[in-house]
Amino acid sequence: MSTVSLHFEKIIKNHKIEKLGYLPCDRLKTPVAYLSASIPLWNLTRESAGIGLNFGWHLGGKRGGMLIQSTGLGNLITELITLPVLYHCPLPIFVSWRGQGAEAIEAQTVLGRRIPGMLSGLGIPFSEIVALDDMEKINQGLSECYATSTVHVFLLSPLLWEKDHFPERAPELDKTGPRMNNVSIQITSYKGTPEFSRYGAINLIMETIAPQTVLICQIGYPSREAFHIKDRSRNFYLLGALGSATLVGIGLAEARPDLNVMVIDGDGSYIFNPNQFFELAKVAPDNLTVVILDNGAWGSTGSQPTLSAAGLNLSSLGVAAGMQKWHRVSRNRDWDKALAKGEKRIHFLIQPGNAPVPPIPLRAIEIKERFLNAIAK
Repeated sequence: MSTVSLHFEKIIKNHKIEKLGYLPCDRLKTPVAYLSASIPLWNLTRESAGIGLNFGWHLGGKRGGMLIQSTGLGNLITELITLPVLYHCPLPIFVSWRGQGAEAIEAQTVLGRRIPGMLSGLGIPFSEIVALDDMEKINQGLSECYATSTVHVFLLSPLLWEKDHFPERAPELDKTGPRMNNVSIQITSYKGTPEFSRYGAINLIMETIAPQTVLICQIGYPSREAFHIKDRSRNFYLLGALGSATLVGIGLAEARPDLNVMVIDGDGSYIFNPNQFFELAKVAPDNLTVVILDNGAWGSTGSQPTLSAAGLNLSSLGVAAGMQKWHRVSRNRDWDKALAKGEKRIHFLIQPGNAPVPPIPLRAIEIKERFLNAIAK
């Protein structure tokens, strides 16, 4: 009888959590085996991806959460603080708290002991769940999480599941081995001068975007320029978390299939977090369009060159990850063709340089609240 795992599953379902981002930990395999039979999982490629996906999921009116190992907390601090904390979004994070009990890995112990202090320093509410009697803390913590729109971390001791029975036919046991698709990549080189700067490209996009389409803008100058060109309540401006815009778009598009979602992203963002290619290859909602504006530069920090300035054919990484060929745009007529064909993956080559526009004069919570009002059903 799997008393603790079944009780955990019941609490999760009672709070109407509809999807969980998951990165495996062998100490979580028993509760996950029960959960995954009734609640869909994002099988994450890195912990921080779960923050972006959950953030978009929340914007779409859904409840999500994460299941990760305690070592993964260190891999998502920036995204955690500049997405759910900054924009006041509820997010429960269930953590396999390594270093407890008979932990054989010294690195897990030295980090695990510091986790409560780290969370306290970050101002993140947390609960320590070490026995069945502590499970009510999860119920209370989830209620507070949703009532106050905050992040809450639940530190789950591996000792919780020690006596639980692992189901014989669990998804965790599906060990199929590697399966590799045939990949053929033939993407032409590019030499020349694109027609548009980023400002000009965003202006072109805003001239042609449908009134009901929602727009997710990457941090820095992409958001600033989009705000200056055509601010709309259906524009969502990211103020932090580089490498998360496409992930937010995926989460929102999944949660709200009735919406057309467009993401304006950048070459620096994808080079910084190429896992966006992997997540997009796995989960590619039909109502999501992603535009990578590629100027070969870290535009918002002074136009230092990125790898695409040295010859990296960025869209080829997407094809290698399993996506269809990206549609290349460098001129006005290329954009028109992309729109006419309904292209969903667009690699938009642009000139480096930033327009002299000021920061967005809106606080994060203002951006979020007017966006939610605009897309309310």
